[in-house]
Amino acid sequence: MAFLGIKFPFRDDTVSGKLFKTDGNSFDDIRSSLHFFITTRKGERWYDPDFGTRLYEFLFEVNDEITANQVTASLKEDIEKYFKQIVIQDIRFDQSESNVLSIIVEFIFSNTPLTVAVAVSQNQNTNPN
Repeated sequence: MAFLGIKFPFRDDTVSGKLFKTDGNSFDDIRSSLHFFITTRKGERWYDPDFGTRLYEFLFEVNDEITANQVTASLKEDIEKYFKQIVIQDIRFDQSESNVLSIIVEFIFSNTPLTVAVAVSQNQNTNPN
């Protein structure tokens, strides 16, 4: 997977006059790309319907260890398919905020440990149509 270096979430870069802000280095690129990937639902990309994760399918499931293990296995499988250059060290969940699930993915990229955190709210529209 090639990285374009567009900073996520999208913002215009009024200082340089560019349409989008870009990431400063490959570490920021991989974090942005991974965040984008995790929050993309499978089927959203017409020409690559397998791109993305099933994360939103789990939002209203029972909050127990079985579901947590299923989410972890699903995320790990999907990430490893599209991000062959990273090694996942750990996937954790934080539910300290009401109605928000934070997913923390720790991984190794270019021999450097990195982390990406993604927050998903039950109040978000979970129906892609």
